[in-house]
Amino acid sequence: MKKLLCIVAACLALAAGSLSAFAAEDGKPGEKIVATLNLQAEVVKIDHKTRDVVLKGPNGGLVEINADERVKNLDKVKVGDIVNVKMVRSFALFIRKSETDRGAAGLNEVTVFPDGDEPGRITVETIEETAVVQKIDYKKRVAVLKDVDGNVFTLDVPKEVQNLKNVKVGDELVVRYTEAVAVSVTKP
Repeated sequence: MKKLLCIVAACLALAAGSLSAFAAEDGKPGEKIVATLNLQAEVVKIDHKTRDVVLKGPNGGLVEINADERVKNLDKVKVGDIVNVKMVRSFALFIRKSETDRGAAGLNEVTVFPDGDEPGRITVETIEETAVVQKIDYKKRVAVLKDVDGNVFTLDVPKEVQNLKNVKVGDELVVRYTEAVAVSVTKP
């Protein structure tokens, strides 16, 4: 539940910025946010036995990580190699008609490059949580929601959220968070 509230708050805070709202096919309000991060770091130290790797970022900062057993082909990584990370995060906040047996759901997928290839992996994680609209005050732009654990909370709806009048008691507020991370290693 705390995760849902944090994600909702983040989505609504960001929605108040320069992001454009979208409406679902049924005209109910929604919001989507996508952020991309590209990062490169140089391997400055590696201990293949302990699997500890020290990376130097673009501003010279050092970070030490431990490459667990899921990281294949670590033996091919050498000092001076470049670790490339691309991360895409998306938030979707939308309203849909109530469906039974909804709640927190998640999907995790990891693709590891096969033995013999350069080290790397792609990870995708999706989390979806829902809350049911219990009450709504259109003039004050306030909605009362109930999560799957029975917790009830009040949500102020920003003016940027369009089509609020299309939201009805019993509809579900859905928050979907997806994060995809691709890591690869290249030779200098």
